[in-house]
Amino acid sequence: MLRKLGCGAALNPSERMQERRSSPGQPGSTLAKVAVLCGLAGPFTLGLGALLGIALGAAAIVRNRRNGRDPRTEKVAVAGILTSVICLPLSLLVGLQFLARHHS
Repeated sequence: MLRKLGCGAALNPSERMQERRSSPGQPGSTLAKVAVLCGLAGPFTLGLGALLGIALGAAAIVRNRRNGRDPRTEKVAVAGILTSVICLPLSLLVGLQFLARHHS
C-alpha cells in the first residue's frame, strides 16, 4: 500500500488526478469565472463588463495553455467569452436607451 507523502511522490495515478482536480489554484480558473460574471453583468455596466469579460476570458485561456491545460478551465473561459459576446449587443442597447432617456 502506498502512503501519501507531503511532496506527493508516493501517490498513485488516480490519487494524483484527484489531487490535481481539487486544487483551487488551477492557472486561469479564477479569471475564467470572473469572465463569466463580467459577461453577465454587461447590461448593468453599460457594456464595460462585457468588454472586460472578453479580455479576461482570453487571458484565462492564455494562462491555462501556458501553465498546463485544464479542459474545465478552458471551457469556463470560452463560456465567459461567449456570454460576454452575447451580452455585448444587449449592453449597448441598454446603454443607448439609458442615454436617450437622460439626454432628452
